[in-house]
Amino acid sequence: MNSTQDYVTGAFRSRNEDARVLLDAQTAGEPVDGYDDATDAIAELPLSIETERHVIILLSTGGPAEWIDAELYADGSVRSAEFVAVWGSDRRATRIDETDALWTLAEQYVEGFGEV
Repeated sequence: MNSTQDYVTGAFRSRNEDARVLLDAQTAGEPVDGYDDATDAIAELPLSIETERHVIILLSTGGPAEWIDAELYADGSVRSAEFVAVWGSDRRATRIDETDALWTLAEQYVEGFGEV
């Protein structure tokens, strides 16, 4: 296992356990770590809460499944894009650069997706 994967696995477990402690305290109406109300601790936990718009452009459904995952700005233009391929339980994603033909295709597919 690589160090990034080890970190992510450990971070997930730690955050999940912290969330369980907060939710259990909230359900029980108990204070938690400097807060009289666990709901206040939960409200202050995230650095931010953001809404992102993604468009999935499905290219194939199996053998492997392939798609473009494009994140959009509010005006509907492409902010970032990844090419994703899944074969069984193996998922791989590669960043698509603005100079790639797949970026240009994604731009054409999402044209007119402006702010909702």
